[in-house]
Amino acid sequence: MKHLRCGFTLIEMLVVLAIVALLAAVLFPVFSHVREKGRQATCVSNLHQLGLALSAYTIDYDEQFPTSKIAVVNTTNIAWAGQVYPHVQNTGIFRCLTDDTAGAGLPVVSYGLNLNLAAASSLAALAAPARTILLFEVSGDAAQVTDYAEGQMNGSNPPQVSASGNGLNGGLANLTGLGVDSAQYATGVLDNSQAITVLPPDLEQYQNPGRHSGNANFLLADGHVKWTAASQISAGGNAVVAANEQSRSGCQYDGLGAGLFPCAEGTGSDKHALTFSAQ
Repeated sequence: MKHLRCGFTLIEMLVVLAIVALLAAVLFPVFSHVREKGRQATCVSNLHQLGLALSAYTIDYDEQFPTSKIAVVNTTNIAWAGQVYPHVQNTGIFRCLTDDTAGAGLPVVSYGLNLNLAAASSLAALAAPARTILLFEVSGDAAQVTDYAEGQMNGSNPPQVSASGNGLNGGLANLTGLGVDSAQYATGVLDNSQAITVLPPDLEQYQNPGRHSGNANFLLADGHVKWTAASQISAGGNAVVAANEQSRSGCQYDGLGAGLFPCAEGTGSDKHALTFSAQ
């Protein structure tokens, strides 16, 4: 009498496990890529909404951009995010889902303001809004964005505010007191960014590569968002004239060092896709 075999042999089980492991190895990176693309799309949506909020702010304030955290020029440390919060009423808009910054009780702010625009005379004064960066991605920042002055005038005095910078290594600020700024560019190393000096590893302000599949999202002054490689971004102060190419010197930073700091490419030049220059 023949006995029917029940179950699987050891070899059959090993074959099945090998196939499952192979499928997992192939599919998990695909799932991870799809998830990151979803987060990138949410980040783009955040920037679009912040762009609308900044546009509403400029309408309310005679086409002026919010002030930024600039240590010398803005001694009150009043930064940009708290100023535009009334137009969004949602702290989640300020955070990119890929940003793993720990807020320590404060809302995480994943975007920094181009300080060249904070110093611009008006929105109408921009030479080419479609090429001029308004917001860029950062990491390591959190701020009391629900307060207009981000806690700098209500007595809470948090240690940091929403960041601003001009793309230069050493040119990103979010600390309200003395010390090393915690914020980093989440963009990859931007072109012209190392022109001042090469900082020691513990003071580097770059997260490299960029946050989203090696690149990063940038909100431009005309309201649209571009996913762009760091090599296609020109960092530095405002160009002297729109036709200027980027340079290693000739600009100011933080109200200091006239002519000593790098200049970003002017908006009339075409060597880069985007620039930090308002001129």
